[in-house]
Amino acid sequence: MHLRRLALGMRVLLTLFLVCMLLGLWISALKYTHRAEFSAEGADLYYRGNLEDDDPSSEALLPGEEEAWTLHEPKSTAFLVDVTHPHAFSVPVLFFILFHFLALTRLREWQKVSFHLYGFLSLILAFGAPWLVVRDERFAALFVISGVNLLLCLLAVIGILLWETWMAPAESRSGQG
Repeated sequence: MHLRRLALGMRVLLTLFLVCMLLGLWISALKYTHRAEFSAEGADLYYRGNLEDDDPSSEALLPGEEEAWTLHEPKSTAFLVDVTHPHAFSVPVLFFILFHFLALTRLREWQKVSFHLYGFLSLILAFGAPWLVVRDERFAALFVISGVNLLLCLLAVIGILLWETWMAPAESRSGQG
């Protein structure tokens, strides 16, 4: 069984799901770039705050903030729990769905397993990074690296699924699919 051999209705449904996933990724990327500027410095400022800073030195400011320097409180454990809790349940389900469909592609088994490991490792690091950044600014780069890897994994899987659903050569119904 391969995606290209699914009934038209199922291929349309899968495509609509994947398009919604792409929209969700775009919105998530906007959220992170607006909140933490998607940089190690931005992640550090967003999660650790700058209340201990006496003056707005250039190191504490994000680009464009020179005129409007504001204090940022460090994020509390309660905040981290509120943000992580729903994502810890929902995102693995989305990965499970996407990787289930990935199993219906013509990728080799080791490639599929590599995507599984890469995706879930990126997910664990992305959700764990804010907890680490709050405790030590040296983990701020991990926030960005894990987020970029999570995004790249999802984009690659969605791209493969769309290709396999619509563009891959159709196999004969009597073939060894």
